[in-house]
Amino acid sequence: MDLVCHVKRFPVGGETLHADSVEFSPGGKGANQAVAAARAG
Repeated sequence: MDLVCHVKRFPVGGETLHADSVEFSPGGKGANQAVAAARAG
């Protein structure tokens, strides 16, 4: 699963921001590897 946090701006080093919204979607390293393996045959 990918976790996407939407913020108004990028944080500077050491700063913590609160997300305006959070989205979960299928994906991640395992999904990327599965797609690559399927394409490779």
